[in-house]
Amino acid sequence: MAGTTRDLGRLFSPQRVGILGYSSKPGRWGRRLVDTVLGGGFAGELVAVRPHSKPMGIAGVPTMAGLDLLAIAVPAADVRAAVAEARAAGVGAAVIISAGFAETGAGGRELQARVVEAAGPMPVLGPNCLGLVSGPEQLRLTVNSRLERRTGGIDGPIAVISQSGAVGHLLVDALDKRGVGWSYFVSTGNEANLGLGDIGRYLLQQGQVQAVALYVESLRDVTGYRELGRAAAQLGKRVIVLKTGVSESSQRAALSHTASVAGDFLLFEGISDDEGIVLVRDEEELVEAAYATAHPVNLPTNPRLGVVTVSGGMGALLADQVADTGATVPELSGDVQRRLRSVHQNLASVNNPVDLAGTFPVTEESIGAVLGILDEATELDAVVFCYAHGEQHRDTFAGLLPWLAAARKPTWFIWAGGDITTAERRPTGLVFDSVPQFVRMFRRIPIHRDTVVLPRRNDGGSVSATFEDINGMHVLTERHAGPLLRSLGVRYPEMTSASRADDVVAAIEGAAVPGPWVLKADSPDLPHRAKLGLVELGIESPDQMREAAIRMAKVVEDLDRTPGALTYVAQRAVVGVAEFSIGMIDDPIFGRMLLAGPGGKDVEREGHRAACSIPLTPRGVARLRELVVRSTGVDVGRDAFAGLATAVSELAVRLGATELDVNPVLVAADGTLTAVDSLVVLGPRRT
Repeated sequence: MAGTTRDLGRLFSPQRVGILGYSSKPGRWGRRLVDTVLGGGFAGELVAVRPHSKPMGIAGVPTMAGLDLLAIAVPAADVRAAVAEARAAGVGAAVIISAGFAETGAGGRELQARVVEAAGPMPVLGPNCLGLVSGPEQLRLTVNSRLERRTGGIDGPIAVISQSGAVGHLLVDALDKRGVGWSYFVSTGNEANLGLGDIGRYLLQQGQVQAVALYVESLRDVTGYRELGRAAAQLGKRVIVLKTGVSESSQRAALSHTASVAGDFLLFEGISDDEGIVLVRDEEELVEAAYATAHPVNLPTNPRLGVVTVSGGMGALLADQVADTGATVPELSGDVQRRLRSVHQNLASVNNPVDLAGTFPVTEESIGAVLGILDEATELDAVVFCYAHGEQHRDTFAGLLPWLAAARKPTWFIWAGGDITTAERRPTGLVFDSVPQFVRMFRRIPIHRDTVVLPRRNDGGSVSATFEDINGMHVLTERHAGPLLRSLGVRYPEMTSASRADDVVAAIEGAAVPGPWVLKADSPDLPHRAKLGLVELGIESPDQMREAAIRMAKVVEDLDRTPGALTYVAQRAVVGVAEFSIGMIDDPIFGRMLLAGPGGKDVEREGHRAACSIPLTPRGVARLRELVVRSTGVDVGRDAFAGLATAVSELAVRLGATELDVNPVLVAADGTLTAVDSLVVLGPRRT
């Protein structure tokens, strides 16, 4: 249930566990579960409920009375009755291993709904799941060949929750190989009763858990997901997510450009970032993000790295691969360079990256001196030490590990010489086997975003009359949307309109709209008018306007059908040094989302885009502004962007819009913003 943390103590800390569906035949789920639990050293009591044959190593019992946790591995048709019996017997929680429910179609969904009804308030994991592991109880209520062979305990700062049991097993195996401890594993299956948010919020409250790692195929509870991120932030912990479906996008019959390019993953990325959830691209990146969790760092938005290498090539690789994160490898000051030379005169480079060269003495003292100088340098935020021939000096570098952990700045060691020392002595979050492995971690370090202050809005009384003018409309074209945006404080060019092309010149003269001008055909039936040749720029005189209007009227005549409510809009031309787009989509899964991306004719081309939730948060708006600044190369004003984003979101909410486009927004050299085209689609949510 979203909004509260359910009591899952008897699911993860049971004292008496029962298996329903036990068979002595090897390979059967009931038998394998028993073998795995017994092999893991569970300190509580394990029993088989009404076993089909005499159980090996445990007692058989006739009823579910007294159980904290029941694992169900019977045919789907028998599950509802088993759940109802468990609830009546006072069982604390159930895990349904059985498949054959919602994943099979309509009949399975109906059967699953009956199971949920039978469960009532009793927490139920699954169905169609691979169970769970609770490290503090050494309870391994799942089937995994590596777990079955494992002799050591399960303990560490990571909890893994996966919608795919198989992928979840791969993730915990990868954490084991990387030397990252984990304490919980949960396969959620169909999430009929317990979802990612319920389980994640509970596990975040466990003292040893510092991060929850999720594998997500489809987000079934957006509210619960958001609340999971907020719970982590409140506790000072992390949520790390690997989401499939990166290449998928919703196929929407959209009028606006914004809706056309709003893929599901883009929206998922937006709400994740809004809530401080770390989104990764593959399982290796997830492991590295988890690996770094035990050694958290704080870096500014554009961190300055000091790099020490024994190879100019390694330094170049590192600088290139972190460049798109905003990190830089700046030139060192003269004082720092002189201090480096004092350590060893024949350094190949002291400019950054610092190249030690082949003659450098490989000792703890000499390398520690170089790193110490960079650790003290005020022009750097962090230090990375790359060494390519470490197998020759393992003892030396093993001796440096305590120094790395004690450095004042965040300091990392990229080591290409095999294991330096045992995993127990290797400082978690500091040592990496290659540049790409380090970069996977570095991309997931939380950064401090520039502060964006959202403007306060009044009750909108001054614009109420303007809003009343659009009653009964479904699509608001520019001649209606532009004034609405202007009434909310958005800078918008002066414009006028005429219902006939012959009357455009008289309209601009009557309204005293100064030139030069832009002429546009305006109709709800022409949402993408530029592609049809129905926008003309650079009109300098009334005569040129008259000629342009005649040409445009001819284009309209040649269309397959005459557009309804057609007018000709003449707008004062505005010049900018860059452009972008901003818009809104009301998605049936994610709700209202604000998007920013390329502008003008490039609005639908592939490229960087960002999304954030409505109601807006300073974090979400800052992310959109960062995207715009990065893609345009212009320092868009913070206040100007926050005002635009707030106005667009307010307009969308007040109108009940399903789609909204403001494209392009022109950026002036001083960072001010002017919207020069807009479209709003009203009505019920589009699917």
